[in-house]
Amino acid sequence: MNKPLSAFALTGACLMASLIPSDGTAYPTTPVSYGQNPIWSAGGYVDGGDTVSILDSIPTGQDLVVTDVFLSLGDDDGGWNCRSRWRTIIQSKSAGGSVTDLAMFHMRQMQAGEPNSESIINATLSSGLLITDGQTLQIHANLRGTQNCDGNERLYYTLSGYYSQS
Repeated sequence: MNKPLSAFALTGACLMASLIPSDGTAYPTTPVSYGQNPIWSAGGYVDGGDTVSILDSIPTGQDLVVTDVFLSLGDDDGGWNCRSRWRTIIQSKSAGGSVTDLAMFHMRQMQAGEPNSESIINATLSSGLLITDGQTLQIHANLRGTQNCDGNERLYYTLSGYYSQS
């Protein structure tokens, strides 16, 4: 078979294959947003060792997807010599009181000028953290150790995401 005829036959076969009907396949994607005001965000601070409720209850018929987490460490007097270590946990709490850890971040604040200070976390979560209808979103800040600090250490947070239909 000569080359022009082979190319023509191959092109015709591909064209015929594309015209044959086939079943469509749907793959799961992110949930559909609520519509009226789908964007959500909250911010504040947590003192070392405390747990703070960020959102007391997800509205009925909706879920919350947390997509962004920003955490930073500090104290109220700007102590340059303070060293601290933290474990921060984002949690969901059911109406019955059971707590589920959704994400954990380890952080440390070093003295001014010291390398490896991990005092800021800016996390974008591709899939997000799902908080379902009726649950509470909370953050727990475990201050694991300090040196040269004044006792006013805080974890500052901003969380954002969107509501979706459950």
